[in-house]
Amino acid sequence: MLVISDLMMNEITRCFTGLPITSTIRGWETGVPIHGWPGVALVDQLRFWRYVESGIDFRGETVTEDELDAAKFAIRSFLRL
Repeated sequence: MLVISDLMMNEITRCFTGLPITSTIRGWETGVPIHGWPGVALVDQLRFWRYVESGIDFRGETVTEDELDAAKFAIRSFLRL
């Protein structure tokens, strides 16, 4: 999961916004490559999760600022914002 919402909002709402990461690379423009992962973040699968009830844990892995910016740019393009 690539979390794109900021930490303060995540703590206030107890939710986060993110993109699932898949190892299936189809070459679509809605897949954003993530260095160090054998796959892509799926922009067309943007989701909101309540992390408190789902038992999701942060494993300490991060993406570069450029990768996060690329994902946010792809989301804006996909949603035509």
